[in-house]
Amino acid sequence: MRRIFFLLIVMSIFNACKKLEIDESYIYKNPYEPKNLNKSIIYEQSNETGIIFNTILKDNYFYHIIYQNNNYFLECTDLNNNIIWKNKIDEGLTNLRISDNSSGLSKPYLIATTNIHEGDKVKQSKILIFDIDTGDIISEKALPLHGNDESNTIYKILVVEHEDIGAPISCDVNIIFIGERVEKVLLGDLSILEKLPIIGCFCLDKYGMIQDKYLLYSKSKDTTIEEVFENSFYYTDIVLGNNASKFITLNNHAALSFVTIPNTSEPLLENIIDYNYLNNYNSEKILDTQHVRYYKYKDKLCATYENGVCNKLFITMAETLNKPGPEGNSERTDWTNGLILGVDVDVENATISKVWENTYYFSNAADRFRKSFYYNNYLYTIGCVGGYSSVKSGKYFRYGLVCKIDPLTGDMIDSRAYGTSIYSSCFNDANIIDNNICLFGYTKSYQSFDNEEQYYWLSNHKLGNVNQYFIRTSVF
Repeated sequence: MRRIFFLLIVMSIFNACKKLEIDESYIYKNPYEPKNLNKSIIYEQSNETGIIFNTILKDNYFYHIIYQNNNYFLECTDLNNNIIWKNKIDEGLTNLRISDNSSGLSKPYLIATTNIHEGDKVKQSKILIFDIDTGDIISEKALPLHGNDESNTIYKILVVEHEDIGAPISCDVNIIFIGERVEKVLLGDLSILEKLPIIGCFCLDKYGMIQDKYLLYSKSKDTTIEEVFENSFYYTDIVLGNNASKFITLNNHAALSFVTIPNTSEPLLENIIDYNYLNNYNSEKILDTQHVRYYKYKDKLCATYENGVCNKLFITMAETLNKPGPEGNSERTDWTNGLILGVDVDVENATISKVWENTYYFSNAADRFRKSFYYNNYLYTIGCVGGYSSVKSGKYFRYGLVCKIDPLTGDMIDSRAYGTSIYSSCFNDANIIDNNICLFGYTKSYQSFDNEEQYYWLSNHKLGNVNQYFIRTSVF
């Protein structure tokens, strides 16, 4: 009798294990298997909770924007990502940049922006200056508002050094910012929110204090509802065109345009000007946006320069296509592929010419490129690949991705993926030092329908958590 009972127990355990293996392969693991997985890792760190969003490299130190435990932090680390200092910031941070002390400043300063939310809407935007040695806030400046129904959002900033961009305040360091202003417009009996472009500049003095310079924004027009939604635009990304105040912008209609900031004669010009002025030079739509996503987000433009003048642009986006999905879910039509465009630029004549446009297919699920950077005559792109949320288990899967691309043709030369098949990983930013690619993002991320607080049996990691991800690998 005991022998029979023992055999029944063994059989039940065996059957349970068989079911577990089936679930593991179908529900608890990513079925996509990328090539060159975890190849050539020199150093890896993933033990701190949170997400690394934005990274700056300066004098063998990294400076990060971190999201951790529902708070934002500004952090300085060494080259192995060990913390030197870390400061909690009360508001969310974006657009981390740095200004070099070679431009007449007493020391380098960190520059970032914050968009202050009121509920789920952005109400106010500010530029913050930080001490590079401590992370303390030195000065800050909010964009002005002109009514209770108005709001501003900064999407991108540039730090332009050694150039006097416009008058009347002459300075060596200019902070150029672009974004959108939302204004309530009355059309008959209807009240709608219209999005309008803003572009402006603040000046940074020797001690890191922000000085007023100018802000340009577009006014609402007396128009119809159809014209508001069809014609209104706002800037999402900007790069320097040349050393004479000419910039190249990307807007929410996926159009590139040349914008020149004018010379002004007042300490702070809050000029109300029209759409045609802000979008004044040969605005050209670079692709059909019907099947394109993420063209509205920052860090989509990567520029190369010759003698200080932009000669090429690479635009990083994502194309939406019908794909079967990892679980054969044919109803999903929003799976994405990486999409990059190569564009020749003639700044003097304010013209652009699209050279190539490539879509990069990796998996049946979501493949997304976050941003691109140019190094040693090659284009490198980072993001994630094979991403999806399992319909059956509610778990979220993806791998971090870095690709090497021929900038002349857009052909994929090679790619590497990092992470494992049992959770989600992604890269948000990258730097290159000593011929090593340093990749930053998140890993060990899970989702659960009920957000249960229990440990995931495959990796002894809590559901719903996410860890910072730092990979250093050799340039390939």
